[in-house]
Amino acid sequence: GLALGERGQLLRRKGSSWRTETHLPIGRYRDLWVDPSGARAAAVGDRGLLVVRGKGGWKSVSSETPEDLVSVTGLEGTLVAVGTRGTVVRLVGETIQKDVTPTGLDLHAVFASSPRALYAVGNRGVVLRFDGERWAEQESGTLADLHAVTGVGDQVLAAGAAGTVIRLEGGRWRALPAPVQQTILDLAVVSPTQVLAVTARGAIVGLEGKEWRVHASPAACLRAVHSHPGVGSLAVGCHGSVLRLSPAR
Repeated sequence: GLALGERGQLLRRKGSSWRTETHLPIGRYRDLWVDPSGARAAAVGDRGLLVVRGKGGWKSVSSETPEDLVSVTGLEGTLVAVGTRGTVVRLVGETIQKDVTPTGLDLHAVFASSPRALYAVGNRGVVLRFDGERWAEQESGTLADLHAVTGVGDQVLAAGAAGTVIRLEGGRWRALPAPVQQTILDLAVVSPTQVLAVTARGAIVGLEGKEWRVHASPAACLRAVHSHPGVGSLAVGCHGSVLRLSPAR
């Protein structure tokens, strides 16, 4: 596994320990994406920071925006990054495209279900969907800031402030009961029926079907979570916190 610090320190997990693999170009980093094969990776950050790893190693790419980029994902040769003031940039092959979006609100997270189904979420409950040609706003049913979005099975989930969780069902977003009264900062798919969420105050909660389960957590705050089949889930947070949740037996 890989973990990235705000100042560009990239750590790789070997066995039970973490070691510095490299330091990325100077900047404040916000998100790291690694494809399932490990062949490609990308990191984004403030003031349009975009760094991509390919066969030749890590290299900086001009995102052609001064806005902060806070989330990145990849799909079939395309990278998608979102950020402040409704910014969306896509790296298609070697070409940067800056998309027009129907909002000026800050975007916090992006998820790619398919090339024709991208979702971005952000402040005041904004939800955007890309159909392969343009971005359109969807009615989310909430004004809470949304910080995370992911897909589980054939559904899409988004979450954010005050434990807000919404799920896309039959083309409409519907609210789920709040698992905790804390800001959810990230979501990770554990299985086709299970999702993990981490909060700004260090809580870890799991959603299986329609039931929430709170997991023990010693962390003061958590910012990101990632899950890998058969290995378990890793959550990272402030002060160098790294927690490992083993897969259920």
